Amino acid sequence: MAWGLGAMLGLAWAFLRFVPFFFYLNFLVSLGIGYAIGELTGRAVNRKRGLGLQLIGGVGVIISFIVAQIRFLPGGVFFLSLMTVINPWNWLVLGLGIYVAVARLR
Repeated sequence: MAWGLGAMLGLAWAFLRFVPFFFYLNFLVSLGIGYAIGELTGRAVNRKRGLGLQLIGGVGVIISFIVAQIRFLPGGVFFLSLMTVINPWNWLVLGLGIYVAVARLR
């Protein structure tokens, strides 16, 4: 469930790239997605906690981030930009989202 939710939230995150000043909004979106994935995963398993659920929540945020960073070209070609991988702010944003999701599942 967390992985599907991560993919859907990643699509919403991708559409927010076109909002002006998205760089600052990116931190808040990451925190919100981490919270949503952690909270909804916790509710789906009746508030159980554990390392396995924390891993599932963390992977859900990673999936959301990857889906949000995919770029599409005409003709159905898609790629993950090298700038996405080497940008330290993206690592920070991803880490914050994972931290919030894991904290919700502790």
